[in-house]
Amino acid sequence: MRDYAKISPSFWIGDTGRKLRKLGPEVQVAALYLITAPGAGMTGMYYLPIPTFAHETGLPSEGAMKALRSLSEVGFAHYDEDTETVWVPEMARFQLGEIVSPKDNRHKAVLRELETHRKCRFYLDFYAKYKDHFHLPDLSPSEGASKPLRSQEQEQEQEQEQEQELNTGTAGAVPSACDQSVPQTPPRQNQKSDSRSQARKTGRGTKSLPGEHDEQFCAFYTVYPLKEDRPAAWKAWQKLNPDVELAAKIIAGVEQYKLAKPGWKHWKQPGPWLNARRWEDGAGLKLFAPGGDSATAREELRQELLSLVRNESITREEAERRFGGSIHDAA
Repeated sequence: MRDYAKISPSFWIGDTGRKLRKLGPEVQVAALYLITAPGAGMTGMYYLPIPTFAHETGLPSEGAMKALRSLSEVGFAHYDEDTETVWVPEMARFQLGEIVSPKDNRHKAVLRELETHRKCRFYLDFYAKYKDHFHLPDLSPSEGASKPLRSQEQEQEQEQEQEQELNTGTAGAVPSACDQSVPQTPPRQNQKSDSRSQARKTGRGTKSLPGEHDEQFCAFYTVYPLKEDRPAAWKAWQKLNPDVELAAKIIAGVEQYKLAKPGWKHWKQPGPWLNARRWEDGAGLKLFAPGGDSATAREELRQELLSLVRNESITREEAERRFGGSIHDAA
């Protein structure tokens, strides 16, 4: 645990501070906690389970997740649910300074701390931001280059744009006056040019989306709530190689997952969801179908939902939506 942490006055009055103030006191508390947390490190990237975050800030679990999403939207911090890791991008600069020399004892400490987060999706983003300032060693070619962080909404917008392009096709360019003149090129080159023009008109040659020709995968990806990392989802689907019956079970599992996921949890990415065979676990929560269960089963469900509400895992409104009525008045 750290003995102290550096906090700049700009936390309250700078551009980011003003944005945080507009988001409300809970978001401000969450932001202050992230840069002073007992488990935080000098790089600003550290392991932080949501129950710990909620307990030490006094926020309910759902409020803690909402605060993290708000902090991500303004670029203050980002959370990786798969590894339960938080990253505050500017924290390393404030804690260590603008430059960390290889001769500085903290240089080795930074490298050791980073090594523990190789599986975190923010690892390469940290490298891209601080490689030159902190004199970090070059990454191996297999680790690749960093891609900028994007929000879930941006990922979905890009996905929708790509699908729209595939549905409408790529139209050929409108010819200019120069294009209408008699070309002075050999016939063979004309043929190649005509072929390229025809490909543009028909949409051939356009980069396709992974799995777009597999009807069962497309059906799965259409109903899945998080449109993120389609290539990984397609790879997982190919590994499963489901027949029609299994594909139907997977899609049914997605629908149950959409109904049963607690509001404070992030959606799993489709690839890891498939790899973990999550459609087989029933999403961890029974759902009541009116007229389909006995009175005993309905009472068991009511008790289970009440327990989730008491533990602040879900709100009372969400519990009653799943139950189909009041969870306090039912017998």
